[in-house]
Amino acid sequence: MVTRLLLLALAIFVLHSGFQFAEPPVKNGMLEGKMKDLAANRGRKSERSLRKELMAYVREKDIPLNEAKLVVQITNERVIMAASYEIEVEVLGYSRLYEFYPASEEGARLDRRYRSSRSTR
Repeated sequence: MVTRLLLLALAIFVLHSGFQFAEPPVKNGMLEGKMKDLAANRGRKSERSLRKELMAYVREKDIPLNEAKLVVQITNERVIMAASYEIEVEVLGYSRLYEFYPASEEGARLDRRYRSSRSTR
């Protein structure tokens, strides 16, 4: 009985820890999807309006993105959105630093190292 309870507690801990480490990449994927959606369906929205809508989404999803690290650029043909942010996750002394560079287009990434390594593949 005690062994089963310990195994159950261990399984719950492993699932919880896995969720803690998997959550930031999932949220980043959602943010990038939102950027692509806003850029594709801009309509007559201004840069300020797009920025405001994206930041509302960021707050809703609890993503630690500072508005100063968000770039929104509107040209005649397209909208480009890009950002950079970091998240550190720590579980029982083990920590992991995630660095994210979401963008509405692959070539719009803010981190040059990421762009160059991705473009060679």
